[in-house]
Amino acid sequence: FNAACTTANGSIARVRVTRGGSGFDQNCQFQIITNPAAAGQWTTWTTFTGGSANIFQDGDCAISNNSGNLRAFAQRGTGGNNVWVWTSTNNGASWTGPVSIGSPAGGALCAGFASAGNNDVFFTFQVVGGYNIGYSFWNGAAWSAIATSTLAVTLGSAGIGVAFLSGVYYVVYSTGYALIEAKYTVSGATWASLETIAPADIAANGRISPKLLLDSNTGFYNLIY
Repeated sequence: FNAACTTANGSIARVRVTRGGSGFDQNCQFQIITNPAAAGQWTTWTTFTGGSANIFQDGDCAISNNSGNLRAFAQRGTGGNNVWVWTSTNNGASWTGPVSIGSPAGGALCAGFASAGNNDVFFTFQVVGGYNIGYSFWNGAAWSAIATSTLAVTLGSAGIGVAFLSGVYYVVYSTGYALIEAKYTVSGATWASLETIAPADIAANGRISPKLLLDSNTGFYNLIY
């Protein structure tokens, strides 16, 4: 799994979780691309402090630019199941963390991470009967306790994307075969289902790892998966 965002100085920040081993002993790594034409910058990865041989490989990862502060997210795989965040205030030159946002109840595993760059994190995780969406917000001093959406539980999960506009988070999440849209309104802290963007089909085509971006120039949302 990998994710990317732009930095305040125009570089590209990328994060990934390696694969192999037991699946619970992987690395969370980052790279900063200051010159896209420099091939070596795309192949050089640095492991986050505290993110070596202890990351859950199927939990996904995310990175976002939060008014200049970069935040990278992944799930701990060894020694706990914490949702971890690393933060950079200098465009990725240095990082602090990991900081634990919290641990999904019952040792639950995650299956997707997303951040809209509004000091937020959204993720899908195991609950009784399937998967639901967890979320947390940074208030300038601490992360809020992990909350769970009121949406219907899905049998499967394969990623999540999120974008923020005018007090509303628009969320697209994957069941593995379908992409479903919902929204979370900050005022009132309410969830609402919207529509199934791409329903499951008879051929069982996979639709995974949705990424949602609001284009501020056009006002359109771009969705890739």
